Amino acid sequence: MEIDTFLTVHKETPTRGFRAGKKSIIILVILLVVLVVSTLVLLLPAFYIKEVKMEGFSVISPDELLASSGIKIGDHLFSNLGGSIVSLFTFRYGNIEEELAIKYPYVQSIKIQAQFPSVIKVTVKERLKIGYLEVPDGFAVIDKEGYVVEMSGNSVPTGVPLMEGLPVRSAMLGEKLDLSDDQGFSSSLTIFGAILAADTNITDDTGFRLMPCIKSIRYVGNNTTYMMLQLPESNRNLSVKIGSLKEISDDMTWLRYAIATNTFNSEEINMSDSVLDMTGDQYIMR
Repeated sequence: MEIDTFLTVHKETPTRGFRAGKKSIIILVILLVVLVVSTLVLLLPAFYIKEVKMEGFSVISPDELLASSGIKIGDHLFSNLGGSIVSLFTFRYGNIEEELAIKYPYVQSIKIQAQFPSVIKVTVKERLKIGYLEVPDGFAVIDKEGYVVEMSGNSVPTGVPLMEGLPVRSAMLGEKLDLSDDQGFSSSLTIFGAILAADTNITDDTGFRLMPCIKSIRYVGNNTTYMMLQLPESNRNLSVKIGSLKEISDDMTWLRYAIATNTFNSEEINMSDSVLDMTGDQYIMR
């Protein structure tokens, strides 16, 4: 028994030594590969920024945003990676994305990603402003989700309609409106959506768009909303009363066509005292 035991130990000892040596070689090879790869990443020109591609910019200045990001031509592609494990493995600049989303209220989403060789791609989705409101500090411009994208003191915003009848408790730049009741806001958004749809699905040859004519929209409660429009041909104002929103798409399609074909430009109509009532089955100028 003692001889058998000695022979067994004698035969296994070289095998263990071989395995230990093999593991050491594997580890050494892995370390060598990591060292070579790290050296290549640090030294090869393909890993240094030569170009920054900017996409999706309309309101925000791409040059200004790039300067705010701290990203510069000649930087290493990996020098600013971070934010989360997902960001690291997808070569995203997560920390910079978060900072820019806070700094620029018009940023709805932003993606900054390293692309090989030598390229950084910045893709932005901007918020689309739909209207403005009067607030204690002046005027607040909002997007369709109710986020404040601009604040101004005495200057009235242009290019978007005034939104009235909304019970605003607070409005802060870059944050969502704090409303005590969002019924009026929801109704206004539904009407704006129908107007944009009517402008998009134009079936005539006029090419006329209704949205630029909207001067203000005011929710008065009881599912009733008033719109003030400026007629393009005469610059006269037209007041429109809207009730139920069940047929709002058809209503706005008809209104766009009626204005495009100068239906309301007759001198016989006293626009200052008249209201186009669209609350019933028939449209009536009262």
